[in-house]
Amino acid sequence: MAVLVDTNAFFPIFRGNTTLTHQVAQLGPYINTVIWVELIQGSKSNADIKKSKREIAPIPIIHFDHSISTRAMQLIEQYSIFKF
Repeated sequence: MAVLVDTNAFFPIFRGNTTLTHQVAQLGPYINTVIWVELIQGSKSNADIKKSKREIAPIPIIHFDHSISTRAMQLIEQYSIFKF
């Protein structure tokens, strides 16, 4: 089974909730571009951005339209308050 994991589920995972991490991993998690953007924009520092990107890197991203989603992700990285 594959499951789209909401942004709010990642906060306890990023804080080390191993039970939730294990449960989500067993579901076959996916994120979409909106969730990716929310996680990056919700980061409070460059270190948080790097950690978020590292944590979600193995999770497949569902793009609504690949070229538009990819461009949105590039723009968020380029114009984010924090630089990558």
